Formats: sequence, C-alpha cells, structure tokens
Amino acid sequence: MRASLRARLILFLLPPLAIIMIASTIMQYYFSLRPAGRAFDQALADTAVALAHELDTTNGKVSFTLSEETERLLRADQDDDIVYAVRDASGALVAGEADLAAPNRLPHTDRPLYYDSVFKQHAVRAAALTLACGTARCQIAIAETTNKRRTLTRDILLGTLLPQVVLAALAFTAIWLGVGRALQPLTRLSNEIETRSPRELKPVDTTETPQEAQPLVNALNNLFGQLRESGQAQQRFLATAAHQLRTPLAALKAETELALLEAHPADMSEKLVRLNQSAARASRLATQLLALARSEPDAQSIDPMVPLDLQTLIAEQIDEWVRAASAKDIDLGFELQPAQVQGNAVLLRELLRNLVHNALEYTPRQGRVTLRCGIRDKQCVFEVEDSGPGIPADQRERVFERFYRVPDTGGDGSGLGLAIVREIATAHRAEVAITAPPSGLGTVVRVFLPINQDDAALG
Repeated sequence: MRASLRARLILFLLPPLAIIMIASTIMQYYFSLRPAGRAFDQALADTAVALAHELDTTNGKVSFTLSEETERLLRADQDDDIVYAVRDASGALVAGEADLAAPNRLPHTDRPLYYDSVFKQHAVRAAALTLACGTARCQIAIAETTNKRRTLTRDILLGTLLPQVVLAALAFTAIWLGVGRALQPLTRLSNEIETRSPRELKPVDTTETPQEAQPLVNALNNLFGQLRESGQAQQRFLATAAHQLRTPLAALKAETELALLEAHPADMSEKLVRLNQSAARASRLATQLLALARSEPDAQSIDPMVPLDLQTLIAEQIDEWVRAASAKDIDLGFELQPAQVQGNAVLLRELLRNLVHNALEYTPRQGRVTLRCGIRDKQCVFEVEDSGPGIPADQRERVFERFYRVPDTGGDGSGLGLAIVREIATAHRAEVAITAPPSGLGTVVRVFLPINQDDAALG
C-alpha cells in the first residue's frame, strides 16, 4: 500500500526533527550538569580550606585538631558521608582516614586538585590541596560520597528530557496539523473531482490552488477542455442528425397516412400501416435524441432558466395527450394546481411529454392514467399515475439508464424516455421517484422540483 502524501512529508520531516531534539537534549543536559558539578567541587574545596586552618606546624611538628565548628560542618550533610586525610610532607597520616587515597599527583599551587576515587567500596569525589609546613608542604584531602550528585544528575536528566518529550509531541502535532492544513487544497480538489458527474467537465477553480499543484490542475483543466470539446462535437452531431432526420421522417409519415386514405390495393394496407408506424417510431426516436442532446450539461448553459408554471405547460399539451389516450381507449384524468418553477420551457415540456408518453404506451386499453401537479411539502410536484403492468422494485433505478427497457413489457419504446427525464430533472435540481400506487397495480412517477422562490415570496 502506497503511503499518503501527508505520511511522506511527516516521515521526511521527523528524522531531522528527532536529531535536533536529541542533540538539544544532550547539550542542555551537559551544559546544566557541568555548573552543578563545579558548584559541588567548590563546596568540597571550601571544606578542605576550612580544615587547613586547623593544621598546626609549631616548632616544626605537624599536628591537627578538629574544632567543634568544623566538626559540625563535616556532619551537617545528611545525604553524603564526608571523610578526610591529613598527611605531612613525607606522606605519613597525621589525622583522618588512612583508606582515603591520595591523588596520583600533588597540586603544586594553592588551588585544589579534584579527582574521583573509591573509599571502602563507595565511589567518592575528592579534593586535595597542599599548604606550607615549614620548609616542606603538607597535604589535605577531603572526599564525599556521590549521593547528591547522582540525585542532581537524575533531576537534571528528567528536567531536560521531559520538556523535550513534550516539545517533541507538540512539534509532531504542529507538523501533522500544518501538513494537513497545507494539503487541504489538494483534498478539496480531490473531493470536487470525486463528486463530479461523469459529464460535468467545467474547469476546476484555481483560486485557492497552491503553486505546486497548479501544473496538475492545469493538466486536468486541459483534459476536461478536450473532453468537453469532444462531447460538444458529439452533441452537435447528434442534434444535427436528429434535426435533419425529423423532416424526412415527418414527410414519410405524412405520405403513408395519405396513402392509407387514398385508394390502394388491399394487400398494401398492412404494409402501409407498418411503414407508418415505423416512421412514427423513428420520428419519435429522433425527437428524443434531440431532447437528449439538449439535456446534456454543456447544452443546458445555452438555454436560459425562466419562471414557469407547470399547470400552464401541461395545459398546452392536453389536446395532444387526450387524442393519444382516446386512440387507445384510456381514461386520461387531470388534477392540476398552479406550481411555479424556475426552468427551461423546452426541456420541461420534453420531460412531461416523455412521462405521459410512457404511461400511455404501457397502459393497456381501457386503462387509466392520471396527471397531477401542485405544491407539496414546499416543492413543486408533477405526478403521473397509470394502471399499467408496473415496474418491479429492483428495476426502478435501472429504467433511468439509456436504452434500458424492462424485460417482457412490450411497447415500442426506445429506452430513452426516462433517461431523458433524469437528465432534465438533474439540470433543474429536481428528483425523480418511481413507486407503486396504493392499489399495488401500475406505476407512479413523481418529479419534485424546487419552487420558484421569487414567486413564492410574492405569494
């Protein structure tokens, strides 16, 4: 599985950040530890200097007597044990602990010499200094265990490490959020393209596109432009072909109707009827192809949306539908109320025509078709109910596919009617639903269109 761009950026940024954090922790640790160590050493040297004041070299004899104040100083430390050793110029022990080792080399000045040693199997930190004993020099060494130093080292380590851990967590969070925020334009671009209809080929808005993604967006827009031009060429061909076919097909249909009315051999009647029906179907198909070309997204932008009344659009075609229903002995009923919408009159007429044609086509003789329109739940609704064979529930979505027909339904349809209805409904931000009537016999097709807000406000 390929890593996401966010993961790649974070993996690229984390190693240098981790190195910086580790180096910073180490440097802070040692820079904090060294002054503390020097402070402990200086306190040890001050104690050695205090012991030096107790050294007596009268009459050339070296003696050492510890005063009560110095004794209290030595015993005041509750964390560490302090020991000392005083030696004369020959190295002989004058006072203190013989087990406290002297440094490998003696200081040649009055400044103390610090060294690490072991006293009775305990690690100690010691300070040694020399002072004049007549013509020679005596040595004083003082040492303490390292409990305070270890505690301080641990505290410094924790005090250094914990803030760095918190800082690392905050830095990681900031990087994660920052990378995510920086990638939001790409996420929006991905969502926009993913939610698009396959036929929505308008250019991608580049207003908020970062400079790094601009070549990708430009390439997409170029591709969309090429696809749009190709689609428009197909639409122009389809519309031109359908338009050019309608005139000769209408003439053919008229000629066959005229031939049927005139005297003709008896054996020609059946052929003329079939020819007339074929011409009618071909003319209907050409009309549907032209309507399909007009309903495409690129073609819709040419036709304006204007305020319309569904009741008026239906009334304009009532005579045509009544004649078609009478020819099949179908009871065609109307339940119409005003329903103001914003739409394209040509496309909406085609939507109404296709729905009514389908209902009349598949409803058997002496059946019933009812047309309704009005306002329902703050939406304009156009409804066609028929008493035909109905559409199975598992087929109700597929019938909107182009050239798909429900098996074994008969009729002379091309499978384009409901596909055109869906395209026109989508162009008008409408929804189409297919259900069965309460009786369970037949089909109910409802189109829900947004109500015209201007007219609604006036009303």
